[in-house]
Amino acid sequence: MNEAIFEAWSRKSFLKVKNTCFGIGKVLFSFVNIDGNKRETEHIDCYLDMDEAGAFAREISLGFIGRRAEASRKEGGQYPKAVWDSGLGGVSEQKAAQQKLRTDGKALSRIFSLAPGSKSPYIMTAIARPGHTDERGLIVPENGAAPEITVRVPIDDKALRTMAFAIESSIMAFRSCEYNAWFREEIEKAQEKDRQQRENRSRQRQEQYQSRQQYQNGQGQNMQNRQQYQNGQGQNGQGRQQYQNGQGQNGQGRQQYQNIQGQNGQSRQQYQNSQPQAAQPQPSVQQQAQARQQAVNAQPIQEKPAEAQAPSAVNTGKVTQFPGTTARVQKRYNAKSVSELRQSKAGWIIKCVLDGNETIYLLFTHDSVSAMSKARWDEFCTRTSAGTLKFHFVGEEVPRTDGKKQIVYASGL
Repeated sequence: MNEAIFEAWSRKSFLKVKNTCFGIGKVLFSFVNIDGNKRETEHIDCYLDMDEAGAFAREISLGFIGRRAEASRKEGGQYPKAVWDSGLGGVSEQKAAQQKLRTDGKALSRIFSLAPGSKSPYIMTAIARPGHTDERGLIVPENGAAPEITVRVPIDDKALRTMAFAIESSIMAFRSCEYNAWFREEIEKAQEKDRQQRENRSRQRQEQYQSRQQYQNGQGQNMQNRQQYQNGQGQNGQGRQQYQNGQGQNGQGRQQYQNIQGQNGQSRQQYQNSQPQAAQPQPSVQQQAQARQQAVNAQPIQEKPAEAQAPSAVNTGKVTQFPGTTARVQKRYNAKSVSELRQSKAGWIIKCVLDGNETIYLLFTHDSVSAMSKARWDEFCTRTSAGTLKFHFVGEEVPRTDGKKQIVYASGL
């Protein structure tokens, strides 16, 4: 697609209206003086906001410009008054010095206008002269400063209407493409969000099913444990009954043993009574048993040496911290410049405002500038001279020591 959407030529000059700055919301009007061999001798590039350019084209299409031109011609005079002008514009002092447009430290004022012509229906005139930046940030021409460059391009009614149609239709087409891209991005975001929600619901259902399955398996295991416990209780009851039966039998045997001991004691007593008394009576079997029991009780109990216990691990409660790195996330931003480019040690910095009215500093490092073509970087610097810029880029946020938000440019310009 041709970058020039309209051209008007004369013997000594020509005008080209270009779409190269649509990306930053500007329409470029390039005025050029040429010599007899059609070689460029002087040029003035004037930038107009897309909305203002669209309104200018609409005034031409609806006939407002034509009626004002007719009224200006009726007033008489050799040079009729201008019926439309672009307003204040140009390049600030700093940018003019950086781009080597001026060497006297002044700003560059650039203005163009449309007026009825004395020899042609209309004439478009562009003027460049010294200027200065006022407190509002506008480039104001110096009082009494004569124009340094003047380019005049004659244009007829048909060419003027053609220019209006080209400007209006090109702006509409560009904005339609932008809206389509935005709508497509929003639709993709909505589809991605819906997909994530479906995946989350599916994951939740799967987790609920697994939890239910684990609960049912646990219930079955509990039933088995309860049955085993009941079986063990029955076995314990049988063992207890057997133990009690054995205790009863032991009691009967002990009673029989005591009865036999009593009988043996009576027999022994009868035997001793029948024997002559000895010097010292012999202890009975029962006394001997009691003596042996006392001797055993009097012996000290030897304790088993305590087994060496393994030293328990001491939990200090400290957790080793492993150094980690923070992932820098690159994001896409829509920005509007509110200051001029200025050079720093790290590269070039420009102050911008994001879509949410958040003010940030955008840093173009030397590496990122080297990665771009010289023509692209020069074009961006030229566009920034037009004032407020709108552009898209991809970057990552990097903190500053002063606490202000800074984003390092990565790509997308």
